[in-house]
Amino acid sequence: MFKRAVSELVGTDLIVLAPDESLGAAVGLMREKRVSCVLAVDGDKVTGIMTERDVVKALPNGFDPAAPVRSLMSRPVSGIMQNLTVEDACRMLTDGEIRHLAVLDVHGALRGVITNSNVVDALAVEFMCENTLCSEVMHPAVVSVSPETPLGRAAELMIERRIGSVVAAIGDKPQGVVSERDLAHRAVGFPGLLDRPVSELMGSPAVVVPPDGMVYKVILYMKQKMVRRVVIVDRDGRILGIMSQSDLVKAYPRFL
Repeated sequence: MFKRAVSELVGTDLIVLAPDESLGAAVGLMREKRVSCVLAVDGDKVTGIMTERDVVKALPNGFDPAAPVRSLMSRPVSGIMQNLTVEDACRMLTDGEIRHLAVLDVHGALRGVITNSNVVDALAVEFMCENTLCSEVMHPAVVSVSPETPLGRAAELMIERRIGSVVAAIGDKPQGVVSERDLAHRAVGFPGLLDRPVSELMGSPAVVVPPDGMVYKVILYMKQKMVRRVVIVDRDGRILGIMSQSDLVKAYPRFL
């Protein structure tokens, strides 16, 4: 699998906007297409990328839908040549602690974007061949809040810990998960968003799996449920860990 070219994994859900397009328009498209980023392009040059994380980081200071994408986008954009391998993509995503790579051809023209989701789909076969269990890949340190916690506090935790979600729990039992996507996709048209309780926005019930679940099966389950992380629980439903797409990508060295 690692010898496959990046061009084979390029996502088709690419959103390209001019840097002067409004943040409101960008977030609206992200929500409509259920994507995690937009690329800002000026002519044939990629000038920046705006991700769900960028939107969440802007929320505590006030998110202005009328502001241009250029005011929030990150630059330079991390890119990868389309003829490089999946192994190269895994290494770049992991070393850079990022979740998106612009895919470029030999002339530097944009050909698409590759995300953790694309890579995880490709890694499923490797996880199957190795009979990998969730307990081997999960992250045991779970950041949790109560369902009554304001969404603003959840956003602060995501920003401080550089994580994509927090688990809403009562005691050690998960009730739901609120993610960067939940917050970013509602940044427009939801007044007082950060003052609302986590319970109002979280995906509930939480998608949970056992520690002895086979990772490749869980990848398929995550795709079916349209989620990017699952909570690992014991037989009594108590939280043991969390497993996200980022955790799955970071596991790539075990297959080399």
